[in-house]
Amino acid sequence: MKASDEQPAQPRLQTLSTLIGAIYDTVINPDTWSDVLADITDFVGAARGILILEDAIETTKSAFYISFTDPDWVRSYLETYLLLNPMRLATFGQVQAGKVILTSDLMEPAEYARSRFVKEFLSQRQMVDLAVVVLEATATTITVLSVARSRQQGIADEDVRHRLELIGPHVRRAATIGRSLNREKLAASTLSDTLDALDGAIFLLDGQAAVLHSNRGAQSLLADRPDAAAIIGGRLRPGNLQARDLLDQVLIQAGNGDDALGTDGISIIFAAAKGKTLVGTVISLVNGSRQTIAGPYRAVAALFVRELQFDSPASATVLKSHYGLTPREIAVVAGIVEFGGVPQIAAVMGLTSATVRSHLKSIFLKTGTSRQADLVKLVAGTASPFRRS
Repeated sequence: MKASDEQPAQPRLQTLSTLIGAIYDTVINPDTWSDVLADITDFVGAARGILILEDAIETTKSAFYISFTDPDWVRSYLETYLLLNPMRLATFGQVQAGKVILTSDLMEPAEYARSRFVKEFLSQRQMVDLAVVVLEATATTITVLSVARSRQQGIADEDVRHRLELIGPHVRRAATIGRSLNREKLAASTLSDTLDALDGAIFLLDGQAAVLHSNRGAQSLLADRPDAAAIIGGRLRPGNLQARDLLDQVLIQAGNGDDALGTDGISIIFAAAKGKTLVGTVISLVNGSRQTIAGPYRAVAALFVRELQFDSPASATVLKSHYGLTPREIAVVAGIVEFGGVPQIAAVMGLTSATVRSHLKSIFLKTGTSRQADLVKLVAGTASPFRRS
């Protein structure tokens, strides 16, 4: 190799070394993530960078960092377009830590361009594409680094993939260390404060459904949705009669521990709330380390109630291994849970309604179901908040 061929690699190596050092500095000072993300986007060849550290159970550990100043764009993404991102649906069942995902890996450019995410969201800021590296993925936590490409930069290519592969492991380690430090701080708080800090509704119940403790999320649920659940005579009573009977039966079993409920618990569909299905998961508290939670309250079970979401990769693993669903079929099931109707799924995925219905027909055949509501119940059964991949 000629000496002239080697020279361009030297400043790039120095740039990479400096960038890696800045990434690890975020462990000490997380406030520097925005500046570091700006440097990452320059190195990768992108216009904007987003780092999401999401913990579905312990939401106080969740974080969202961006490389730019545009609060309206961020708010629009979080409130509307996060769920409409077709890459999010298409990657269910395919998420692997450290894997770089380009849109070209998952769908045709024409499909992507037809999606609402591109037409309504990316285009508004002169963006055309996203490249993503999944840094961490469990049943309840996911850390993702995304970079957006401008119209001038075009669709992400193999050079973008290579550069993300170079820095991805370092971002993952820095994020993991930061999450561990935050976990130690959380563990130092009292149990009551910890439960109150969690975003979902949590009830600690005895064998007769008497409420021994409820966190702030549970109190909000009771106030906002009295038709879904209420406390009557000190006992938690689901509004749905079938859910009420099932809860009573499960609590009796909970006293016998994990042998009766299993370590992942039992899921109960409570009610539809504001367009979303409410699912409750009952976990026994009479076994192992979970006795430390039950002790002060004489509880036999913890009930977690939250809006049902497609829990990747736990749900995807079940649908793939037990029913043989393809990645595209898994994406359609995720769409049913999160959007409901065929037209909405088609718009998000850039498909025709006829194509979505064709996938549904195959899904019904493989799972032995005949209605979309049955598929929601199927996913609810895999939605334990303690499940780990």
